[in-house]
Amino acid sequence: MNPDSRSIIIVKSIVEVAYNTQNAVDDKHNLIVHTQATNTNDGKALYKAPTQAKQNLKLKKEDSLMVLADKGYHTGAELKQCQQDNMITHVAYKEQPAVKHIANEFLAESFNYDKLTDTYTCPTGAVLTSLGTWHNKKGDTGETSFRFKTYRTHACKTCPLKNQCTKLPKRIIQRSEYQDALDINDNNIKQNPQYYKRRQAICEHPFGSIKRHWSYTHTLLKGLQKVNGEMNLIMFCYNFMRTKNILGFEKMLQTIKNWQPDYTKVVCPFKKVIIKTIYSQNEASFFWRNYSLLFLKAA
Repeated sequence: MNPDSRSIIIVKSIVEVAYNTQNAVDDKHNLIVHTQATNTNDGKALYKAPTQAKQNLKLKKEDSLMVLADKGYHTGAELKQCQQDNMITHVAYKEQPAVKHIANEFLAESFNYDKLTDTYTCPTGAVLTSLGTWHNKKGDTGETSFRFKTYRTHACKTCPLKNQCTKLPKRIIQRSEYQDALDINDNNIKQNPQYYKRRQAICEHPFGSIKRHWSYTHTLLKGLQKVNGEMNLIMFCYNFMRTKNILGFEKMLQTIKNWQPDYTKVVCPFKKVIIKTIYSQNEASFFWRNYSLLFLKAA
C-alpha cells in the first residue's frame, strides 16, 4: 500500500490511485528544466511549474516566459498568478457545450461585457446589471473554488426571443473573479493557434521516450518524497541522454571534464545537518572519531 498516493484523474472520468509528475520542458532542445512528483491533479499545478522553471533557468521575475499546457491546467486562479508574473499563457480551454433549450446565438459567450460599467449586453441589445454581490462557487470537497457575480435584466419579460434564451423568468449570466485572466488566455489561443499545436511535440516528448522507449511506467519506491526523488533521477537520465544526442558523446564528455561545480554548496549543508544531529545527542567524541573527514575542505 502506498499511503501518499491519491485519486488522480487520468482522462475525463477515468481515475487511478497514483502520483502525478509535473514537467516543464524547453522548446528548443526538449530538455526538462523542472520536474516534481505530486499527489494532486493538474488543476492547481500550472503556476508552480513555470515559476520553478524560471528559477532554474536563472530568469528574473519580470522576464517573459511563454507557457503551453493542456485543458487540465485551465484554472482561473492559476492563470492569473502566471500572468501577474509576466508569463504568457496558452492553456487550452474547453469549448462551451451546447445547451438544449438555448440557441447558439444566446450562449453566454455571445454576451458582451463592458468593464467600465460592469455590465453585459445581450445579442438583442438589453443590458444586464449586477447588484455587486459576490457568491462562492464550491468545489467537490466543499471548499470555495472561486467567487462570482450574477447579471440579469428586466427586459427578458417582454423579449420576443426569450424562449430561445432561457426558461427562467430572467436570463442570468455569471462572471468569475478570474474572468479577465481566462479571457486573456483564451484570446492568446485564438490569435496564435500554432503555438499550442507545438505543446505535444515539446512536453510529451520526454514522457514518450521514458514510457515507450525505456518501458518505465511504474515507480519502484513508495511515499511522495521517495517517488519524487525517483522521478528526478529518471528525468536526469533523460536529460543526460538527450544532451548526448544534441552535443555528441565526445563534446559532452569534454564539457563534463571542463565543468567545475561548487562542491561547498553540496557538502556544507550536509555537514551542518550531521553536526546538528550528532551534537544534539551529546555525542561529540563519537562525531570526531567517525566523521572527522567531513571537516576537510572541499577541493
